[in-house]
Amino acid sequence: MKIAHLILGLGNGGAENMLLKLTKEHAKNPEIYQVVYVFSKDDYLLSKFENYNIEVKNISFKNGLLNVFLIARLVIELYKFKPNILQCWMYHAEFLGTIANFFYLKKNKLFWNIRCSELDWGNRSLINKFIFSLLVKFSNVPNTILCNTSKGIDNHVMAGYRSSKLKLLYNGFDLPDIPLNSKDLQKREEVFNKLNIPLTSKTIVMVARFNYVKDHKTLTKAFDGLLEDVNYEDTKLILVGDFSNTDIKNEVLKSRNKESIYLLGNINNVYEVIKCFDIGVLTSTHEGFPNVIGEYILSNLVVVATDVGEIRNILNQQTPFLVAPGDHKSLTKNFKTALSLSENDKLKIISNNREKVVDLFSIKSIANQYLECYKKDLDV
Repeated sequence: MKIAHLILGLGNGGAENMLLKLTKEHAKNPEIYQVVYVFSKDDYLLSKFENYNIEVKNISFKNGLLNVFLIARLVIELYKFKPNILQCWMYHAEFLGTIANFFYLKKNKLFWNIRCSELDWGNRSLINKFIFSLLVKFSNVPNTILCNTSKGIDNHVMAGYRSSKLKLLYNGFDLPDIPLNSKDLQKREEVFNKLNIPLTSKTIVMVARFNYVKDHKTLTKAFDGLLEDVNYEDTKLILVGDFSNTDIKNEVLKSRNKESIYLLGNINNVYEVIKCFDIGVLTSTHEGFPNVIGEYILSNLVVVATDVGEIRNILNQQTPFLVAPGDHKSLTKNFKTALSLSENDKLKIISNNREKVVDLFSIKSIANQYLECYKKDLDV
């Protein structure tokens, strides 16, 4: 099987990381040949693809994304590689890949991959709105349109996508070697000393880029409310992610408890760091299938989050710590409850969540489901 993956760039996003995990898993199969084609200079994850000997080809031009020469270059690359699977990731790649595939006259299967649940097009550029309108019209062309959220399927059907083409296929997680209820005290001490946090402090961590969708404003309000209670005044908030949005960064640092907020920036070894903390939080106003929830669970953290996207489906259904978006008072209340759990109750919640993630969302299982989609009606 020869698979060509098309994606805009290799930035540090959910789709890009899912593509990395998927191609890394498929690389273990000697009967699969794969190439990743990118259309921009964004190469944050490039070295990771290279570490797993996954071939990446950048076919971009300096003078813009949407020009006929880019499509022509892609067609040439397809004729060179001769894939029987063309997998496009997100709207721009779907648009370019579908046009290029029209000129690629060899028989293959075309797949799209939708990575969002909400269709918030009010603030998008005219060109992006135009691309989306064309994708709606062309949604009968691909063999299958994979979507990582059920809500995303519903919203795209409402927008005009062919419902018969859409298939739910969740994200997958690498399973780190972190035993249930393990306590790496040496690593915890190393991380806490680096941040200058007392070892006795309780900690809340959020791994999310500084983007308004992640709603750091609600998070800091909830954290301020938590520290008003003397029983939790020594709690620390650790923020991990891309902090390039200075407006949100300045907003966070306006918190009256800013001395208890620590900005850790991007990290490569997510599991190794976040396993040192107590609670993992995500306060997004909307989400698709957020990978970070699984990362919290597999790092033995109790999860407190907004009830958006597929978060409820990733967590064990009995987990009580879900709140409505923007509800900072309920978030504060859930922080208090989660931080006050007995060790037995904490272990029970973590164990239930881990069992579900391991059983349903391991990258090995999800990668096999991708192959099943690819192989359907394909003579390989």
